[in-house]
Amino acid sequence: MGIKNNGTVSLEEGDKKYAEDYISKLYREKGKNDPYEIKRKLWATMDRDAYVFRNEEGLRRGLGEIRNLIAMSKDVFIKEEGNVYNQNLIATLEMRNLVELAEVVVYGALERRESRGSHFRTDYPKRDDENFLKHTIARKYGDKVELTYEPVRITKWKPEPRVY
Repeated sequence: MGIKNNGTVSLEEGDKKYAEDYISKLYREKGKNDPYEIKRKLWATMDRDAYVFRNEEGLRRGLGEIRNLIAMSKDVFIKEEGNVYNQNLIATLEMRNLVELAEVVVYGALERRESRGSHFRTDYPKRDDENFLKHTIARKYGDKVELTYEPVRITKWKPEPRVY
């Protein structure tokens, strides 16, 4: 992907071909799953299992459900045809990105065994600077989520417990 002088983004030929083939395949292979239903199930799963208050049991259950939704998202149907102003196509592409991102978020929350900021683990209610004062870097390769970590560089403000 490249950025033109006027600030717009242009796709390299390989990226453009990939996107065209991907969309073409969605139209060609009439799947059985409704992308809107998958999105509703994702919303309910995230609300139930990965909201602000989380625990290992819920995160594991949610991760399993999300992985099922990812599998379902690979067999969807699009009601409308055409690439201009096709809201069904846009919703399908967004849904597929959302389920992939949800897997990464829930997996990262499961691996971070502490509470920090808006991530509150009821099974690990305390912040754990010794083990988790680090940035989490998540990457997905195929079906596998990989987490790596970078140290936090403390400059002006040292981390302190929240007291209200």
